[in-house]
Amino acid sequence: MRKPHYGGIDHGPMDIRPDGSKVMPGGLKRAPLAPRRRPRQAEPMTERRRLIEDALTALAPALPPKDHREVVEHALWSKGLRHAAPSKAAWLSLVSYLRHCYTDYDQLLSEGYSADEARYFCADQISKVLENIKCRIKLR
Repeated sequence: MRKPHYGGIDHGPMDIRPDGSKVMPGGLKRAPLAPRRRPRQAEPMTERRRLIEDALTALAPALPPKDHREVVEHALWSKGLRHAAPSKAAWLSLVSYLRHCYTDYDQLLSEGYSADEARYFCADQISKVLENIKCRIKLR
């Protein structure tokens, strides 16, 4: 016995056309199956990567190499920063990285603080780290 699908209604067998689309009984055509997303791989050196690396180096020259790589990767792979200017993406990624790796931000969230409250309490810690890495922009 076949399992019903589409909200529990059994539409019967479907024919698959050579282009990958499915035809339901009665001739209704279904959209082709979406291609599977490739797993996330290291992106080769691109112009955007180079611009973000240059912006980050100018922004925080004393940032350790491991942290530098992590911030650049975050700036490249973040959906929210995809269309941001390289300097803006570098700054936002840097602050986000420092917030999660050098402060008690995640612990505060797990204790029930809101994101805004946790960011407020972590601002001084982030400012100290920004001074240590000789960042030319100060956190407000």
